[in-house]
Amino acid sequence: MIGVSVLVKGTSTGVVTDVNGNFSLSVPKNSVLSISYIGYKSQEISINGAKKLNIDCLLYTSPSPRD
Repeated sequence: MIGVSVLVKGTSTGVVTDVNGNFSLSVPKNSVLSISYIGYKSQEISINGAKKLNIDCLLYTSPSPRD
């Protein structure tokens, strides 16, 4: 999905996914990534020292402010 925000939790370091949903980000080895997209619930993924990850993420819609 294009335009998904991927941030290193607790920092201002982050990127936005490209047209194919890909991104590249250098992070400390025990980082947590916060993944968010407008209208969807944010998710956090622990890196656990991995050098390269393939992340498949299911995005769930957030409740409407009217709910």
